[in-house]
Amino acid sequence: MIGDMRCAMLRRAFNFASVASAVLLGITLMLSAASFVFCAPDYHLSLSDGFHIGLCTFGDDWVGRVAFYNNAEYGPYRGSLLFLEEPPPMPRRVDFRCRYGICYCDYLWEDGVALWTLIISLWYPIGLFGTLPLIWGWQNQSGIIRLIRTLCATKSLEDAASNEES
Repeated sequence: MIGDMRCAMLRRAFNFASVASAVLLGITLMLSAASFVFCAPDYHLSLSDGFHIGLCTFGDDWVGRVAFYNNAEYGPYRGSLLFLEEPPPMPRRVDFRCRYGICYCDYLWEDGVALWTLIISLWYPIGLFGTLPLIWGWQNQSGIIRLIRTLCATKSLEDAASNEES
C-alpha cells in the first residue's frame, strides 16, 4: 500500500513537471517568434545598470537567441564594428568565442568602455523544456490512443443512433 501511494505521488509529480515544462516550452517558442520582431538594442529587460537581457537573431538563424550583456548603449554585440565618419577607438582587449550556438565576446576600448555579451541559441531551452512532455506522451501513448478510440466510438454510436432515428 505504501509503495502504491509512493508511486502515485511520483506519477503526480512527474505529470506536474511535464505540464510546467510544456508551458515553459510554449513561452520559449513565443520568445523565438518574438526575437525576429523585437531587436535587443531597442527592446530589452534591464535587471540592473550592468545586466540586460534581450532577444536577437544571427544571419540565417531561424530560431532566435537570447542575449545577456552589460552595456545597454553599446550592446549586445551582434556583428562587426561599423562607423560612418571617423573610426571608433579600437578595443584594447578582444575575446570572441562562438561554438555550438553559444557565443561570448568581451571588449575593452581605450576610453574604458567595456562590453561583454553572452548569446545563447533558443534551441537549448527548447530541447530542455521539450524533453519531459515528449517522455510523458511516449509513456501515455496507449492511454491517449484509448481515449481517441473511445471518443471516436462514442461519436460513431451517436451517429448510428441519429441515423436510426431518421
